[in-house]
Amino acid sequence: MGADNQLYGGSIADFEDSMAREIEQAYNAVLQENGRPSLPEGEATDRRMLFIAIARGVISHMQKKQKALTVTLPANPAGQTVNFNVATR
Repeated sequence: MGADNQLYGGSIADFEDSMAREIEQAYNAVLQENGRPSLPEGEATDRRMLFIAIARGVISHMQKKQKALTVTLPANPAGQTVNFNVATR
């Protein structure tokens, strides 16, 4: 299981607390919203490998582009920004 302050793409052996699991849950919700059947519980390995790859790619991209992840604070006359550190495990 991952820490609350770290991003984790996932693995087949450690799927539950991962970005890939969140992607799977979001995909299932979109299917249901559009009148499609829920994802089958059986044979999920291939689907989960795809979601793991997507999650790892997103995290990798965020790490490479950390300078793009900034927040400008409102009512901040100095125009200071906050930079994010993308922590992973």
